[in-house]
Amino acid sequence: MKILMAFHTLTYPPESGVTKRTFHLLEEMTRRHEVTVLSLGSRADEERIRKQIGARCREIVYVDGRVPRWVNLLKRIKLALAGQSLLRHSFTAKLQRAFDELFRRERFDLVILSSPVLSFYRVPAEVPLITDTHNVEYDMWYRFYRQARGLVARAYHWYQYRLLRRDELQACTGGDALLATSVRDAGVFEKDLPAQSIHVVPNGVDLDYFAPPPIEQVPRSMVFCGLMGYSPNDEGMTFFLDRVFPLIQREVPDATITVVGSGPSRAMQRRATDRITVTGYVEDVRPYVARGQVYVVPLLVGGGTRLKALEAMAMRKAIVTTSVGCEGIDLVPGESALFADTPEGLAQAVIRLFREPELRARLAERAAALAAERYGWRSIGEKLDAIAQQVVARRRQAGSAAPPPGR
Repeated sequence: MKILMAFHTLTYPPESGVTKRTFHLLEEMTRRHEVTVLSLGSRADEERIRKQIGARCREIVYVDGRVPRWVNLLKRIKLALAGQSLLRHSFTAKLQRAFDELFRRERFDLVILSSPVLSFYRVPAEVPLITDTHNVEYDMWYRFYRQARGLVARAYHWYQYRLLRRDELQACTGGDALLATSVRDAGVFEKDLPAQSIHVVPNGVDLDYFAPPPIEQVPRSMVFCGLMGYSPNDEGMTFFLDRVFPLIQREVPDATITVVGSGPSRAMQRRATDRITVTGYVEDVRPYVARGQVYVVPLLVGGGTRLKALEAMAMRKAIVTTSVGCEGIDLVPGESALFADTPEGLAQAVIRLFREPELRARLAERAAALAAERYGWRSIGEKLDAIAQQVVARRRQAGSAAPPPGR
């Protein structure tokens, strides 16, 4: 098939959760189809993706959507005054013109959008359309609202939740298929979009890249990896360092933790001590993960599925997580990870793994087996391809001039 895959952000290098998913899904589709790429990004972004995967793409079109900061500020003010969410913030006429030009000179069998934010661009109704999602944004903001303290904070999060719910549901309506990363996210969408065709295409992990390296674990050490500029990660680690780590140190005074990821706040950087390491950006997370004896995922809010947890599973790490931290991943409490949602429960789970090497090894092996069985990108690519084939076949049977309701 001739497929247009459109991206709202650069797809390479695959360093964040979003770019890992978009890059690997793109890579898998190029193995099977004739793919044209359209993406927001810079000239440097374009050169990197051309060098990595360009030979397998039919065409790559990059649109530089960067604008001065004052223009971004004005766009945000305009959206706020118009009562619209930030989902519409990335819209740019340059990208719409690129869409129009591609459709003028090419006939595509299918369009795959990397995010609901791209649904605000015009796509010909006769072309089958799949929209990917990385989480349910409005559901995450509802969780922020539930946990917010103070009247102003609760009012702000409620307002953002209502705006996002309206705009996200509008963006997710009308395509031939909507992709969710987990059964839970699919259930949220199904409740609010009962007429929409929704499929689960989980996040995955590069099993070869994240094979365990021959690096010895540091006794009584913990590690967390994630984009620290992302507020749920910062909030989760702040909670862990404030409420959980002191409880661990009472029983294990020499316990250490390493927080790995770009964009840590100044407050997080100030937490660094001889027992707490805050690395900031690193080119390769694998040595840090390998050295950790216990991998912690203490998230309190979030959506989608955490690729950092999948990477830890592939690297045979014993995981301690909140129920939110590994949401959407088929880890079984007590069998392939330890789960707890209170500071005391999390602390005791970590201490138990420090003291019970057999349990630590058993959890790590079962988590690695689960990653290999269900979360390799090759098998996930096969699932996406089956959905794509189904969407195109269904539209052809119904007649190409019969788009789904809402388009």
